[in-house]
Amino acid sequence: MDTGKRTFSREDRLHHRRQFEQLAQSGVKVVNRQFVALYRPNGGSAPRLGVTVSRKVGNAVVRNRIKRLIREFFRHNRRLLGQPCDLNIIARPCTANLPSPPVFKALCSLFHDISGACQSKRCC
Repeated sequence: MDTGKRTFSREDRLHHRRQFEQLAQSGVKVVNRQFVALYRPNGGSAPRLGVTVSRKVGNAVVRNRIKRLIREFFRHNRRLLGQPCDLNIIARPCTANLPSPPVFKALCSLFHDISGACQSKRCC
């Protein structure tokens, strides 16, 4: 049983515009059909997540659902990232109509590309 941290607290989030801008300028970009991820090591003790879902993706209900799914995946799988990093996940419009399993599979693919650690079938 995994005894890792399963909450999503204030310390786990990117808050300020400056943090998102730094990621955009100096972060590494990983792309798949559903998401774009920008990440860079943060020198801290834990990974931090930022989520960007624009109005192009859908109405507020759709955008909030996608954000909840991203946060939930991060909450359960942050250990797959390996080193502590700042991570901004940007949803693409094609994500709006997807059910949860394909969204989680796309996120697993991103985490795999970031760390190479997602080898188990439990994640993907």
